[in-house]
Order: sequence, then C-alpha cells, then structure tokens
Amino acid sequence: MLRRSIFFILMGFIVISASAQQEAGKSSYLTYQRIEVGYLFGGQMYNNTFTYNPGVNFQGAYGFKLSKRVYSGLGLGFHSLENERFIPLFAEVIGKTNKKDNSPVIRMQMGYAHAWYNGYDDIAGFDFKGGAYFSAGYGLQLQVNAMYYATFFLSYVHQFGQIEFESYSESSYQQQLNYDMLSLTLSLTRKESSKHVEN
Repeated sequence: MLRRSIFFILMGFIVISASAQQEAGKSSYLTYQRIEVGYLFGGQMYNNTFTYNPGVNFQGAYGFKLSKRVYSGLGLGFHSLENERFIPLFAEVIGKTNKKDNSPVIRMQMGYAHAWYNGYDDIAGFDFKGGAYFSAGYGLQLQVNAMYYATFFLSYVHQFGQIEFESYSESSYQQQLNYDMLSLTLSLTRKESSKHVEN
C-alpha cells in the first residue's frame, strides 16, 4: 500500500509539472506556507458496521507555484479521533478556478499516515497501524492582505488503518479499517515572492 501511495504521489507531480510548463512567457516562482485547523465529521467501517468517530485535525504545508492557477507542495498533519491518532505525510495539489485573488479552489492530497491507538485495550498483542491517506476538497480562497490568504475548505477524507492481534490459538489476526470523514477547515496561507525566470 505504501509503494502504491508513493507511486501515485510521484505521478501527480509529473503530470502537474508538465502542464505547468506549457504556460509561455514570464513566470513568477512563488512559494507558499500554509497552516490549517478543522473538525472531522465521520467514522470508521469495522465488521461491516459504521461507527461515528469525530475528531479534530491540524496540518501544515510548504510548496511552490507551478503556474498561474496551480500550486503543489508537501505537508504534515495530525488527526485526533476519539481513540485513534494519525500523522499523515502527504503531497498536495491546489488549483484555482480563476486567476483572481478571491477564487474557488480545488485541493487533492495523497500520502501515508503513521497511527497509534490512544484508548484502553486489553487484547493481548494488540497493534494499531496507519495506512494510505487521501483527501479531496473544495474551498473558497479570500485574500486577507498582500501576503496572506484565508481559505475555507470542505473535504472528503479517507484514511486506511489496520489492527493486528493474537487470537486464542496464538495465530496472528489482521483486520483492515476504513475511516470515511468530511473535514471542515480554515486555512491561512502565506505567500512570498521569488525570482522571475523567462520560459
């Protein structure tokens, strides 16, 4: 699963970079730094049963402007559910639907999350692991001033997980987990100018 996640992240960067290079003229290379806080509505599928499991999430990202409308970078997050904790490391691509400072935006994130279980568990040999992380969101970007943007995002989040424990027969048992959530977040992005390069 980790190899597949890395493969899709690399393919995403290649596709976005190729499309960004098609813009002719003078390109202004910008970087961005983003911090975000939000609430997670959702839960997990376990034994064909959906269990409501809300939480909060925080994340930060750093990236580059690839074209007039497309940005891409890497980020690190922290998702705190009722008993589960996830730390996703992800690549993201953000696209503006127009060239204005105030614009709707679309965001895709993909990566892998380390996880641990924070609740009480008396099962011998219990081990809780993370897995692939995916998020797709739609938001509204508003310019606060010349250096900062505020963005409201509504995103679908899917997080894979896995539990492993020893059964009474001393054999190892594994169960895949799927967390499906809606994330409502507020993000603050700082942009800064870099050098101009002729294409």
